[in-house]
Amino acid sequence: MTDTVLTEAVQAAATGEPRRYVITGGPSSGKDDLIATVHTAGIPCMQAEPGREIYRKHRERLGRHLLREDRRAYSLEVSEAFIAEYTSHKHGIRFYNRGIPDGYGWEAFFGLGPTPQLEQASRLYRYDAIFVLDPLDTFEDADDIVWAKDREIRRVHELIVQGYYDAGYEPVFVAPDSAANRLDFICANLRYRNPAEEGDPVTPSHKLATRTSLLLSPNSVLANALLRSIDILRPRVQSARPARIEFVVGTQINGAPHLGTNVVQAAAFLLAKIARREFSVDTAVRFGALDNAPYEVVLDPETYHAYQQTYYHALGRDQIRELIEGYYRAFFDSLSEATDTEYVVETYTDQQAAPGFRAEFLRSLEHLEDIRWWLAPSHGVVHIRLPCPECGWAEKRADRTKLAHLDEDGAAFTAVCLDHGRYEVHVDPEDDAPYLDLATLYRNLIKERTSGRYVNTLHVMMKGGRAQSTTMWTPWFGS
Repeated sequence: MTDTVLTEAVQAAATGEPRRYVITGGPSSGKDDLIATVHTAGIPCMQAEPGREIYRKHRERLGRHLLREDRRAYSLEVSEAFIAEYTSHKHGIRFYNRGIPDGYGWEAFFGLGPTPQLEQASRLYRYDAIFVLDPLDTFEDADDIVWAKDREIRRVHELIVQGYYDAGYEPVFVAPDSAANRLDFICANLRYRNPAEEGDPVTPSHKLATRTSLLLSPNSVLANALLRSIDILRPRVQSARPARIEFVVGTQINGAPHLGTNVVQAAAFLLAKIARREFSVDTAVRFGALDNAPYEVVLDPETYHAYQQTYYHALGRDQIRELIEGYYRAFFDSLSEATDTEYVVETYTDQQAAPGFRAEFLRSLEHLEDIRWWLAPSHGVVHIRLPCPECGWAEKRADRTKLAHLDEDGAAFTAVCLDHGRYEVHVDPEDDAPYLDLATLYRNLIKERTSGRYVNTLHVMMKGGRAQSTTMWTPWFGS
């Protein structure tokens, strides 16, 4: 790729909103080599990890390595440096050599809890993506020797990862590889092309500017063709002639809903009212309560595999019902009354237990090799979580969950539990066990294919986006 094209790509990305991506990991993770490769590729990146220079300064002042009692002053200075680096970035993309929540891991390693300043900074200054580098087998910096003897490397890495989970992030893990291949993986995950790659020198818009300058949505594509939002449904209504339209809106049941969630829910009721008037058909709202949201995530300290427990498995059916009643019932009742629109509530637990859903899931397994890259574009590993029948925990990323057998009677899977080891489960369309906890894209695929088989009902899927925008679409699949 020519220097001119690279310059144009970086400049195009620089005109967009700020995007901040963290590269982190324990000692001896290859982070320095990757950061150098990011710089060589011409991607904006933090020059150096401030913690190292601050550590050296404190070490020189004290005449020794820092002890537990020295950590607070050191940590506050490091946190201030990361905040300054964060706030100085105003436009475009930028990679960071560690991030503010790294402090959780390092404090825990020295037996300390997070400071109020660290917790406040982690809430206020949020990154767009976190990339955790899995450990390598070699030391990359002389200072690593201070704390990085075999088991300590793993312990530090584990605590840093747990710190990001505690701060509300879902890290992306980058396997050991060359720095160039790791950068390729990160760029692919962000839907960017590595600007250091050769080829396609004509279209820099396909490089770093992709996410910031090429927004594709129904609004931008259909802006000149629509007079009203409801008209996006008219072709399907004219074609299918449904007797009923259901507007489906799903929400994770993991706490009080924010404003954007309520905006999308209110829009569903309003659109149902308008559709009833425009198309002279019955309409309703179907509220999908996603009680498979992660309630808790832990790391296996030996293998670094993440395990999660869903809200349903942690709280049980009765407490899930209480959450729905407490957070949503009164709001939905008022919307129903204001729009004269009925609604139904369906939990994901009930949905996945239905024979139609499970039959559609089993049918999709026949084509798993064809669809897996569409469902997991970065790595091709489809997250099929089948919780341990003894404790209800499952591998978060389904790394070791394998399809062992598939025939007309169902599917057999093997998986690994943190506490109970390897286990096997069998999925049968007529049995509501085991629990099928599917990743979002896979869950939506099965849900929409199942909905598409109700020939007299048109299901309209609704989703919220940034700035409380709302998107509608309807399932349209063949058999």
